[in-house]
Amino acid sequence: HNTITIDGQDQMTWVGKFLWLNWAQAKVIDYTQADEESFERLVAQHDGFRHLGALHQRAVEHRENKWTVTDSLHPCKPYVSRVPDSRTQEPTYKTRLHWLIPDWAWEAENGINKKSFIIRLLSPHGWITITFQETSKILLSDQRPQFKVQIIRAGELEYGSGSISPQWGWVSPTYGYKVPALSLALMAEGQIPLTITSEWTFP
Repeated sequence: HNTITIDGQDQMTWVGKFLWLNWAQAKVIDYTQADEESFERLVAQHDGFRHLGALHQRAVEHRENKWTVTDSLHPCKPYVSRVPDSRTQEPTYKTRLHWLIPDWAWEAENGINKKSFIIRLLSPHGWITITFQETSKILLSDQRPQFKVQIIRAGELEYGSGSISPQWGWVSPTYGYKVPALSLALMAEGQIPLTITSEWTFP
C-alpha cells in the first residue's frame, strides 16, 4: 500500500489472506477548499502505531498540476520499550514510505542534500516529477545518511541497496494475476516528530 510502516509493522495485524485484526481508527483533522477550486487540502490521522508510541498523520494538498503528500509521525503515549539514541536517550524509529507506481521509463537523482531524492517518470502524457524530502528531530549519526531509497521492479532491485522481497514490484489488476510495477521505498531512521514530503508534479 502507498503508506508508511514502522519497524516493518503495518497499521493493523495481518492474520489471513483477507483478515486483519487490531483495526486502526482514523479521523479527518482538517479540510480546506478554495472557492474557485484552485486549491484543496485534506489532513487525516490514524492510531495504528499507537502501540509503538506514534501517530501517523497524512496531509494531501492539490494546487494546479501539483499534488503534495506530507506524511508525519508524532509521538504519543504510551511509549513502548525501544532502544534509545545514545546521545539523547529518546526512542528511535525505522520508517519506510512505499509508493507503487506504473512500470514506465524513469530516471533518478539525489537531491541537494542527503535527505532528498528526485525521480522522473515518462508517462504517456509527458514527464512526471516526484520530489521527496525528509525532516526529523535529529540525525542519528553525522557519518551515515538517514535517507535511503530503493526502486524494485518485478521482484528485482533496480536502484539502491539492501534486502528486498520477491513480492515487491508487482501490481494485480485482477485477482490471481500480476504484472510488473515500480515499487519505490523511502527509508528513514531517527526520532519523531519525523516528516516525509512527496511532491508530485504532472505535465
